[in-house]
Amino acid sequence: MRTKRGIMKVKIEIFNNLDKIALLHRITDEEWAKSSNIRRPSISELRRLYLDRQEVRSIGRACTIEKIGLLFIGLYNILGGDVLKKEMMAVINNETNQDVRMMMLSLLLRNAPKETKDAIEGSMKMAVQTIATRKTK
Repeated sequence: MRTKRGIMKVKIEIFNNLDKIALLHRITDEEWAKSSNIRRPSISELRRLYLDRQEVRSIGRACTIEKIGLLFIGLYNILGGDVLKKEMMAVINNETNQDVRMMMLSLLLRNAPKETKDAIEGSMKMAVQTIATRKTK
């Protein structure tokens, strides 16, 4: 994740995985955008950003955590939680990038019971304790 002027960017592969699910269920950009409460062009811009990710040029849009969250909610509203969870777990199991897997799992945990979130938070805190940090001057 990178931040720039208060915007938290995330890996575009997260969008691509959500897009695969939308395409699998024949969800149109219009339907997805309306359910996500975003502009329809944002979806095609993110799709183009994914396709052009190897190029240095910028298309003026970023894949942000806010957009990903809204697009996830849109798919959740259209497909329902059980179907979306099943589809996302299939995508996660095939994803090679661990950072992308962790972000996608975090999306699924939005509606988890408090006990589940508490257990995961405890594990994450322990993991953070093991990370070696650089000394600052």
